Amino acid sequence: MQLYIPEGCAHGFQTLTDDVLLRYMISRPYAPDFSTGLRYDDPALGVPWPDKPTVMSEKDRSWPLL
Repeated sequence: MQLYIPEGCAHGFQTLTDDVLLRYMISRPYAPDFSTGLRYDDPALGVPWPDKPTVMSEKDRSWPLL
């Protein structure tokens, strides 16, 4: 699967099987110093995720609530 994420667009994804290869494209090279985010489970977002994540980076776990 490939996704194009427009600049400034918040995004998140969840794979439902172990054999997924995902590639996403961005408009410029990744700059970790400018990276921002939010928690996937923030109640303010109300996203109905199908399952709780089993694998998640420390960075993604540490984003603040809105």
